[in-house]
Amino acid sequence: VTLLPTLIIAAPVAKIALPTILTLPGADELILQANFLYGAGGTKVIAYVQTSIDLANWMDICCFTFTTALGTKVSKCSGTTAIANLVPTDGTLADDTIQDGLLGTQYRVKYVTTGTYTGATSLTITATARGR
Repeated sequence: VTLLPTLIIAAPVAKIALPTILTLPGADELILQANFLYGAGGTKVIAYVQTSIDLANWMDICCFTFTTALGTKVSKCSGTTAIANLVPTDGTLADDTIQDGLLGTQYRVKYVTTGTYTGATSLTITATARGR
C-alpha cells in the first residue's frame, strides 16, 4: 500500500504533515519501505511515519533519513512490544530509528527537507501490514 505517493523534492520545507492516507486497524506489524531517488543538490530529507489512535495526537513510529545519494531503506515496526509510560515524539524521532509498540489505526507521513534539491529528486514510502 502506498503511504507516501512519489513526492518531488525541491526547495527546503519545514515539517509538513500530509493527510492521513492509510487506515489499518488491528495490524501487529508494519513493514515500511522508503525509496529515495536523488537528482542533485540538497542536504537532507527526513520522513517520519506516524500513527494515531484518535486522529488528534500523532506519534512517530519510524524515521527515514536521506542525504545526497539514492537509496532504499526498510524498517519493521511491531505493535506487540510492551511499552510503559512512553512520551511519544511528533517529528523528532532520531534519524533512521523506529519506535515499537505504537501501532494505531491511522497512518501518515510528516517530512522536512534542508537544502535545495534539483533534478528528479523524489521520495516514495510504501507499507505492508501483517497480523490479526
